Amino acid sequence: MQRPWWNIGALDLVNFFLADVRGAFGPYLGVFLVTQQHWNQAAVGLIATMDGLAGLAVHAPWGALIDAARCKRALLVTGLTVLALGAMAVAWWPSFAVVMTAKTVMAVAGAGFGPAVAAMTLGLCPPHALAWRLG
Repeated sequence: MQRPWWNIGALDLVNFFLADVRGAFGPYLGVFLVTQQHWNQAAVGLIATMDGLAGLAVHAPWGALIDAARCKRALLVTGLTVLALGAMAVAWWPSFAVVMTAKTVMAVAGAGFGPAVAAMTLGLCPPHALAWRLG
């Protein structure tokens, strides 16, 4: 069964912007907290370490959940919503507890983006084309 071309193009755009959103927020947050909120670099490093460990710890469970779920797009949209709400919380209430919680929740939500995009790619492409699409 031939899939419509716009599904693949839309998925490519989502994947492109997801990489930009996830990759750019951490450095921006560090600069914001040090220069505008006058945090010390050790506190920013602690937050980055903790959210990195949390994100790393949930990669395998996220992959299993996404493989088992039938609503992969809904999981992706939920993760994006969590990411947006976390970024707003950091901007509005830049206290240590809020930033630590928001960044950890954002890391946990963000860990599901890669498996979700890969699963949706597999759903839109034939299995023999998966390596080419992911490459």
